[in-house]
Amino acid sequence: MTLATRIRLDMIGPSALLLTDSATASATDRGWWVVRGAAAYVALFFLWTEFHWGSEQYRALIADLAFLPLKIALVVLFWRTAFHPALPPRLRWGWQVLTLTMLCYGIANAVLWPYYELVQAQQPYPSWTDGGYADHYPYVLYGFILFTVHPSLLLGLILVAEFHEKGRLAWLKLCLDAGIVLVGAGAPVWYFLVRPIAEAYRYDLSETLVFLAYPVSPLLLLFGALMVLLIGSGPRNKMSLQSVALGVLVLCAGEMAFTYQTLQNDYRSGDPVDALYAVADLLLMIGAQLEYVRVSVGSSEVSPNRFGDFFKILPYLAVMLAYGLLLGTVGDDWREPLSGLIVAAVVLTTLLLGRQFIANRENLRLRAEQDQHESEARFAALVRKSSDLVTIADPYGVIQFVSPAVQNMLGYEPDSLHQTPLLALLHPEDQHRGRDFFRDTLRDAGATAAIEWRMRCRDGSWLHVETVASNLRSDPLVQGIVLNSRNVSERRALEEQLRQLAFQDSLTRLANRVLFRDRVQHALERAQRSGQPVAVMFLDLDNFKTINDSLGHGEGDRLLVATARQLVRHTRASDTVARLGGDEFTLLLPEIKRSEDAAIVAERIQANLSQPLNLGGHEVFVTPSIGIAVFPKDGEDAETLLKNADMAMYLAKRQGRNLYRFYDATLNEAAIKRLTMENQLRKAIERNELSLHYQPQLDLPRSCICGVEALVRWTNELLGTVSPAELIPLAEETGLIVPIGEWVLRAACRQAKAWRVAGIGLERIAVNISVLQFVQPGFTGLVAQILTETGLEPEVLELEITESLLMKDPEGALHTLRTLKSLGVQLAIDDFGTGYSSLSRLKQLPLDRLKIDKVFVRDVNSQPNDAAIATAVIAMAGSMGLRVIAEGVENEAQLRFLESKHCNEIQGYYLSRPLPTAEMTAMLRELRAGDGDG
Repeated sequence: MTLATRIRLDMIGPSALLLTDSATASATDRGWWVVRGAAAYVALFFLWTEFHWGSEQYRALIADLAFLPLKIALVVLFWRTAFHPALPPRLRWGWQVLTLTMLCYGIANAVLWPYYELVQAQQPYPSWTDGGYADHYPYVLYGFILFTVHPSLLLGLILVAEFHEKGRLAWLKLCLDAGIVLVGAGAPVWYFLVRPIAEAYRYDLSETLVFLAYPVSPLLLLFGALMVLLIGSGPRNKMSLQSVALGVLVLCAGEMAFTYQTLQNDYRSGDPVDALYAVADLLLMIGAQLEYVRVSVGSSEVSPNRFGDFFKILPYLAVMLAYGLLLGTVGDDWREPLSGLIVAAVVLTTLLLGRQFIANRENLRLRAEQDQHESEARFAALVRKSSDLVTIADPYGVIQFVSPAVQNMLGYEPDSLHQTPLLALLHPEDQHRGRDFFRDTLRDAGATAAIEWRMRCRDGSWLHVETVASNLRSDPLVQGIVLNSRNVSERRALEEQLRQLAFQDSLTRLANRVLFRDRVQHALERAQRSGQPVAVMFLDLDNFKTINDSLGHGEGDRLLVATARQLVRHTRASDTVARLGGDEFTLLLPEIKRSEDAAIVAERIQANLSQPLNLGGHEVFVTPSIGIAVFPKDGEDAETLLKNADMAMYLAKRQGRNLYRFYDATLNEAAIKRLTMENQLRKAIERNELSLHYQPQLDLPRSCICGVEALVRWTNELLGTVSPAELIPLAEETGLIVPIGEWVLRAACRQAKAWRVAGIGLERIAVNISVLQFVQPGFTGLVAQILTETGLEPEVLELEITESLLMKDPEGALHTLRTLKSLGVQLAIDDFGTGYSSLSRLKQLPLDRLKIDKVFVRDVNSQPNDAAIATAVIAMAGSMGLRVIAEGVENEAQLRFLESKHCNEIQGYYLSRPLPTAEMTAMLRELRAGDGDG
């Protein structure tokens, strides 16, 4: 076998070499030598037509006779292929029809044409040559139809295509592509050939028909070629048929060019257009040889689609041709022939839009198919690699497929569970539920349900598994029940842990608030049926914060655990002990006979908890304050009983601690009143309900008013006038003392400035500062801002702070006082003597004045201790350079005592009660007038 033969066989596929014997190889090799010879002949002929060698008469002679050897070779190769015994019947008929066509065309082209040209020296119209040319058009079309589909099946192909979208879209797209090519090619044919022929031979019908056959008939060949190129007969002979179809297209181009030159009276034998016929013959020979080689070697390999991409652009080339012609002739008359091109353009545009719509539909379908394939591939990969167990069971519950995850989850090999009943893997207690679950899933197609059960592992252990079953019996790819199972053992353990955390205190292991409320609710439901009382106890450890802060939180936790243990030990099994948080405990005593039984339990708890306890090497004593609420007298639901027991506990704390108290309705009234006061106080400033009263201060040596103390008062529409004894503690507990204190400070400074502007020579105005207000960040800046806003001289303002404030944060208090002193304000210690501040610390403070608390002034004439304290404070202040003012002076005897001890100033009801602004202003004016008169 020669190298050339091997190359030709390689084009068909590697399997061809395995099936080739020497005789077949020799036959195919001879065919290729004919093709090579024809190719060389066509190349020489093309060069000859291009360079115009020889005289015109000599050129005509050569041109007329040159096609004879090509036609003979072409017919021989077609004949050999058409009668090859290995061809299928339909393809054999197609090749035989093409062979007859090539024979007719060869006689006309290589015999009749030269005869008229050389012997008769003219070509009559019409003649036998035209008949030979005309015969081959329908035969070629019929042959191409046989290559694609049997004519009798053509209509069936269209009908079958209607039943599925893929075939319907492909057929519509093919028709649109063929229509675009035919219209696009027909436009220039009409413009350059049909229209001129019709005009030139309008009076001779026979000549007109003959001439029109040349440009119109090739369109039939073009349609047949498109069928082969766009449909094809199969993947194995695609290459050979494409070569034949391409040769027919070149032949059509030659016919068009010949007709056009003839119309222009510009055709001469031997012109380059003749070379197109030669090239067409060469392509036809190559196609016949390729088909012969393919069937000779019996190849089943797919033929390469070497011209596929070129054929795909044929519709676009046709569109470019038609629109280019339209644009090139835009200057012509709009009626003729431009109107025909416009019609072609409109038709082309319509076909293009239709094709684009079909292409979009096809792209969507292809995308959907691709997505489906990708989804199936991903699903298969997920099933193989997923940690979840995927099982497919038939309607009888027998396993047909199990994913590899079963080995990691249950320990079985996947093949070992094939044809195993699913119920055999379930825990005996779950088999009944599993049987019902499987039956319910089978009931409805497409149904999905979930269940949690236990499955047996290979080692005999049981695994908690959550399974989701889907009924996919109607799915042809599944035809069963798909069960997706997941190991939930860790989740079950976590749920149990969360359940304990949700209903149990993590430190003491007692019930928490949620569980306690639930137990109370159940106890109340039983009590409503039995009529027996139920007691709820609220217990708080006294001074627990002190122990926690001094010994540390670890020892504090030990104390709580020990307390919980004692509470459980001294209650019944039916009782519930809970820790609500911090050092707060609650007890539920269901089904007691009488309320006194709760008191007995409370006394027993007090006695046991009061025993000394060793914590961190320290012996500590813890006492409880207990509040008791009893159903149904003190509440009929859990929330009310807990609230009332809590209120009773606070009553026990206020009355001395280490007590137990039963709830009383008056407690609720007091709590409601306090809540109302708090709500109203929050709106007091914006409602302008606060006011200032002023109590004068008397300078004893000078016997004149030296200052006033600003005192806040609150009058509410709902509550009336609220006493300072209620207002100040409530404001401090709620934190409202901070905005109220700021309001008092600003209002007092504003009033002091107004008095000084009015000519009332007020030396000093004193304002009380609470602990919460003093420790606020930016307090000193606030004081400076208010002095700037009101324009009050700093030395007129005196700020009074309590002695207890100095004990909480001595260093911070000292820094703040020094900053205030740098502003120029005066500073005083209020209620001096009630605290425990050291004298060494007191010496460091930048103070101006000490105020002796009224508790030491009240009995100075009857209580020697109070007199001694007052005397000592006055003497000490004098030695430190501080002035002293005594509060609560209510009679002359107190005044005489203080004068005898050289107290600097006094303040109290003996001098004047606190006065509103108007009355205080009148007093100051009167005193000033008296001073003026004197």
